Amino acid sequence: MAEASDQAGRGPLALCRHVNAAIVILLATWFLILPGLIIVWNVNDDTLRSGGIPRCAFAWHRALTPRYEAWARQRLAAGTANADIMDISGTEWPVFGSVFYLMATESLQEAWEKDQSASKSAPRDYARGAVDAASLLVIDPAHAGWVRQHWGSDYLRKDNLFYRGLIIAALTSRERLLRDGAHIEMLRDQVESLAKTIDESPCGLVDDYPGECYPTDVLGAIA
Repeated sequence: MAEASDQAGRGPLALCRHVNAAIVILLATWFLILPGLIIVWNVNDDTLRSGGIPRCAFAWHRALTPRYEAWARQRLAAGTANADIMDISGTEWPVFGSVFYLMATESLQEAWEKDQSASKSAPRDYARGAVDAASLLVIDPAHAGWVRQHWGSDYLRKDNLFYRGLIIAALTSRERLLRDGAHIEMLRDQVESLAKTIDESPCGLVDDYPGECYPTDVLGAIA
């Protein structure tokens, strides 16, 4: 009887050990082995040695795109943005983060046109909604609250080189990607008015913020 009872007790213990071992193996595979294999696969991408854009960038961008669009549209729907000029994560970052997204999408589109095997569909196609949302966020007056505190209601005409440069970059990428002419007049107006502001400045230097001039930003605007 005792022996039978002992054997009966070993069954559940053995099963528990096997289940625990399987869980450990699965966790190790998911968190240690699989990431390592992915890294090795990506590092061996030939485009890394030729100066091109690796295929993983297309996959990451495609995975990010729907989330970026949802985030941008949520901020736009809220109608207001963080107006505290000391909180750059709520003022500057959403704007130039969207510009970075647009410029990255444009670069991926250019790479895709040279090698369409990098992605099943063109970045301009699968990212159309996100491109629209990101560009709308950049030009959204509510998201310009921080520069309006610096420059007043004339913030699109008086200095403010950094923000106006972001608008130009965003709308340029949008037009190259979507080719819909939706904001072409605003783009043309900002290009011409900022060029005039730079031309009329005493030394070709224009402030980003009142009393703050960064020549590298001026060079970027001229380029």
